[in-house]
Amino acid sequence: MSVAHTHLNPSEEDVLVEGETFTHTRDNYHGCTILFNPLINSGIYRFEVSNEHRFTSIGIADDSLPFGQDEVPSKYGWTNVVEYMNDGGMHHIGNLDGWIKGNDPFNKPGDRVALELDMDSSPRTLTFFVNDVEQKNYLTNIPAAVNFYGYIFDFGASFKVVKFKRLAKITSTHGFLSKKWEWGKEWK
Repeated sequence: MSVAHTHLNPSEEDVLVEGETFTHTRDNYHGCTILFNPLINSGIYRFEVSNEHRFTSIGIADDSLPFGQDEVPSKYGWTNVVEYMNDGGMHHIGNLDGWIKGNDPFNKPGDRVALELDMDSSPRTLTFFVNDVEQKNYLTNIPAAVNFYGYIFDFGASFKVVKFKRLAKITSTHGFLSKKWEWGKEWK
């Protein structure tokens, strides 16, 4: 079932919104972290975007973050966000020297990246998909309430929200080769 949603545009000066497409203006290189409501605190959701042009990253942020103009996802500390970069790297706490690798990139125009959030499981989980393929690295122990976000900073960079759905059941399998990472723990 599709979810009615809104976005929190940190600056109309920096991001042009046309329907479900978010495009960085050509005026500057301000970081633009765009949060999406509703706040998720129960249920199973799939948030999927298409890389239209030089889309930087996607992730979740705990419910306490009020991103403003020219603020990157880590503005309030890595303890509050998980970021999945377009080159396939992931970041949270503790891996400042290098990103967690193993997931596919989504750096080509038309690539789709999806986040499947299960807030009903114990522990709560977040699974990533690129072009409908479940990714190796996934997260557990997600905070009680989070928002999805997209991040762009390059001239003309853009992404399009393709799906924001509530699911009846999870589609992820976390197979034999999957690797679990815990929110709130240092990643090494």
